[in-house]
Amino acid sequence: MTTFLQLMVSGIISGAGFGLFALALSLVYRVTNVINLAFGEIAMVGVLGAVFLHDHGLPWAVAGIAMIAVGGVLGLVFDLLVTRSGRAGKLGGSDFTQKFLLTLALSITLQGVGLRIFGRDVHTLAPILEDKAWRLGSVAIDPNGVLVVLFGLAVVAALWVAFRTTLVGKAMLACGISERGSLAVGINLRSFRTAAFVIACAIAATTGVLMGSSVPFSYTSGFSIAIIGLVAASLVSLGNPILGFFGGIGVGLLQSIVGGYMSGDYQSSITIAVMIAIILVKPRATQWAT
Repeated sequence: MTTFLQLMVSGIISGAGFGLFALALSLVYRVTNVINLAFGEIAMVGVLGAVFLHDHGLPWAVAGIAMIAVGGVLGLVFDLLVTRSGRAGKLGGSDFTQKFLLTLALSITLQGVGLRIFGRDVHTLAPILEDKAWRLGSVAIDPNGVLVVLFGLAVVAALWVAFRTTLVGKAMLACGISERGSLAVGINLRSFRTAAFVIACAIAATTGVLMGSSVPFSYTSGFSIAIIGLVAASLVSLGNPILGFFGGIGVGLLQSIVGGYMSGDYQSSITIAVMIAIILVKPRATQWAT
């Protein structure tokens, strides 16, 4: 029983990180109809950039906050390159496919930049809270992992309030449902799409900084995280960021159970198998819940 409870706690903590990437991905998709695979690289840049700044004299806190701001700036760059430049007809193919490939290209580009600047070494950040695990009976709880869970719940609560009770939140959701309808009622599509990218990239960078004390990062770490986030988002409803967060927790629990009772070597394989099953059984998973 102790082993099961420990696996559940570990799964929730790791799943909260996956869920935040699923949330960010779903938020951008809901508002812009773009699947952005570069969110994992945003987290990678956040962690490795914070290590780089700390090595050059900045305190950990300042370095982390600076890289969260960099994440937001990268969101602005992504918006300029993808939603404003990625038009069908320039490269051929559909608008959706072209934008998807642009985000993949940006992901690969950031990997190359990460390799050039940070090298191949694996890095972790200094723990924000104490490094010693908390104890709940015989179950160990990573205090820094708890921060990731709390941050995720705070973001979910903020989005729920914004989408349900504010005109700004409802206008943001309307952008992805109907461009013509949004323009007809005076919604500024460009501003809301830019805001979606900036907010989502800042969330991804913050998640990376919070996870960086317990999860090692290298220049290649981002892509696998983005894929898991995509699986988590598709598992529930790709256009629903709130459900996407809890889908990430579900994926984290699945990986924890597989790693605990089978082998850690199967965790990635099981995740990809889940994605294939979603494509086969639930081909409309990429449609948002209305």
